[in-house]
Amino acid sequence: MYRNEILRGIDFLISVQNSDGGIPGMSMTGTSACWTTAEALETVLLSPYLHMTYHPFVFKMINFLLDTQIKDGNNKGAWPEYISTNNAQTITTGHAIAALRLSKDIIVDDAAFVQIIQNAIDLGFQYLSRVQNTDGGWSIEPDDGNNESRAFSTIFVLRGYIRNGFYCNNTRSVRDACNYLKTLRDNKTGGFSKNQGETPDTCYTARIVSVLLQTKACNKKDKLVTSAIKFIFQDKTLKALFRIKHESYVSDNSSGMVIFHSNTPIDVMETLCLCDIYDRRVKRLGMWILHTQEDNGGWYLGGSRDPNINEGVITWTTNEAVYALSCCNKAFSERYVDKLQKRASFFAKGTLVFVAIIIGLILYPINLSDSNTLIVWWNKIPEGIRNFLCVTVLGGTILNTFYNIIYEGLKKIFKGGDAD
Repeated sequence: MYRNEILRGIDFLISVQNSDGGIPGMSMTGTSACWTTAEALETVLLSPYLHMTYHPFVFKMINFLLDTQIKDGNNKGAWPEYISTNNAQTITTGHAIAALRLSKDIIVDDAAFVQIIQNAIDLGFQYLSRVQNTDGGWSIEPDDGNNESRAFSTIFVLRGYIRNGFYCNNTRSVRDACNYLKTLRDNKTGGFSKNQGETPDTCYTARIVSVLLQTKACNKKDKLVTSAIKFIFQDKTLKALFRIKHESYVSDNSSGMVIFHSNTPIDVMETLCLCDIYDRRVKRLGMWILHTQEDNGGWYLGGSRDPNINEGVITWTTNEAVYALSCCNKAFSERYVDKLQKRASFFAKGTLVFVAIIIGLILYPINLSDSNTLIVWWNKIPEGIRNFLCVTVLGGTILNTFYNIIYEGLKKIFKGGDAD
């Protein structure tokens, strides 16, 4: 569905890759950032369109991350936000170990290189384990003196755990982190806030629900999830996303101006797809994202070229947009196939009934007047054509019916295998 937009987004990331293999952070021509590089690698590897032509781009990013990991000291195993600093950052580390885990799947003939990657991942987890707070959350940069847990950093750290197969049911660190995120829920509205005691907002509600679903801390039918989705679409300001070029508005009950950039509809789209929701809301979000894509294939943070709004950020938002569209493609394709199969089944049954009526009229004529319109019309058709129509329609119906039976059987078998 969004194939062209996803490919254009990836091509944009390729076009801005620096010679060191990194992806710029705050501007297209700036210094390579570990966080945007890690997320770009993760995004490309999770896209449904990983072409062989992307391999040089991908392997440059892998080597960049291996080279920039902090090798010694108290922060051994962590990654900094930018290569120009040595300050360890939990967000970047979470992104990096997520991306490196995915990169192992495309390396099939170099066991030594795979082991190097795994060693880097192990060191990253050791660092995250050391700096996790007692409340289960993570601060952004533990070395900056502010060790307070933040939703933002905790969410992106958990991406690293998720990609490596660590969930609430098998890892205490993940379980503790999810319990921390649940404390940010407002019981009255069902929304989540970025910090305890603050007003819940759309962006963090979507982000937290998304990570809770992926860590298996809840399922899409839980009240926690359904009330959060209801909160997102009760927010009157969300409607403004489809009337303005950027997102700058005051949230209900907010004490001041809250800027929601284009990651808000992107995050909401991802969450809806994880909830297996594909409806007009997702379509409208998709249209908004498509309309804000730049000619070069990227997305600015504010959905606008205005530097006062986009803050020079384009690579991070492009990563997020490509990933959200990939999620939507998956959800759409599954829904679309199901819809086609239902239509085919309905057509087959309807055709079968029609054929049965026609055959019945031919083989077992009933006492109808020769003036009956149907009989008169049918008798006017040459016998050869009547036989051809009956055989063709009947044969097609039988084949179509068998196809649907086989398809449904195979689908049940494969779904059962996935559940195991």
